[in-house]
Amino acid sequence: MPAPGSRLARIAAALCLAAVHASLLAAPNTGSRLRTTGDVVMMKRGPQDNPIIVTGQRPAKDSEVRAALRELAMRGRSMDRPLARFKEQLCVSVFGLGDRFGTQVKKRIERNAREAGLAVETRLCKPNATVVVVRNPDRLVETTFKRRGRVISPEARRNVRAAQERGDVALAWSIEEITAAPGGAAAVSSDVASAVGFGSGALGPPGFTSINASRLRPNFALSRTSAMIVFDVDRLAGVHLNQLADFATMRLLSDPQAVVDLQVGALGSILTLFDHGIDQAAPELTPLDRAYLTGLYKMRSNDPGTLLERFVLAAYREKMGDYSDSAITDD
Repeated sequence: MPAPGSRLARIAAALCLAAVHASLLAAPNTGSRLRTTGDVVMMKRGPQDNPIIVTGQRPAKDSEVRAALRELAMRGRSMDRPLARFKEQLCVSVFGLGDRFGTQVKKRIERNAREAGLAVETRLCKPNATVVVVRNPDRLVETTFKRRGRVISPEARRNVRAAQERGDVALAWSIEEITAAPGGAAAVSSDVASAVGFGSGALGPPGFTSINASRLRPNFALSRTSAMIVFDVDRLAGVHLNQLADFATMRLLSDPQAVVDLQVGALGSILTLFDHGIDQAAPELTPLDRAYLTGLYKMRSNDPGTLLERFVLAAYREKMGDYSDSAITDD
């Protein structure tokens, strides 16, 4: 076995990384993966009255979407806390995959973000959504936490530690700022930061009180200023680049459950990518994933988290609208 740091060891590591990159480009075997709540086949008439068969996915009932969303979205949503979202234009950066593969992942994440309603900066910009593929994720995390410890909340640290203990393939965290609710003048208050779980002084000013506060909405917003996800390159064999990018999209742009307990299918999630075997995983963002992101980013910045379900259901109906019928509502 070559000594660590030797020329042979570096060559072996490079060959291993090349093999993983090759597997990332391999087209996923979607034939055995697409399981839906029911296929729908529609017949349309083409030229010379020839039939054209159009296949799609039958929409799920509202009750089914709600049940799946409970397993996907962050729990503990309340009337007095908004959900964190990016407010500024998204600037994506990818490290560890080389220019060719990194660009493919970057463009895929940007496309997903635009579909969800985010503005994307494609010119030279300061990255606020970062994907890293590395051999030793734990070491990178420790270094990052030491350098940026002042702005990473205790809650984010606890979540990453829990992910390390579970042995997750990817470690993700984000940084949020408490900002004034739109449409109102703001003044510093005393306890909003602790109320939303940031702790005293963890993220700058403790919070705001809006002069024009609404009784139906929190008087502050949570603006995501940056997010990062780190993948363990040694555990990505068989993963397609599109799957990697879509998984990263969900973790960077939103706050889903740390562990998503959903089966593969139309009401499954790309976030189960590493749970049921790569060959059984969703090949891309599922209809539920897309509706979740779209619904989240259609909410006002200070809408209470309890409204998420309403927006996700509306987004799901819109995305599945080509085949919408009575099946989309409860009996």
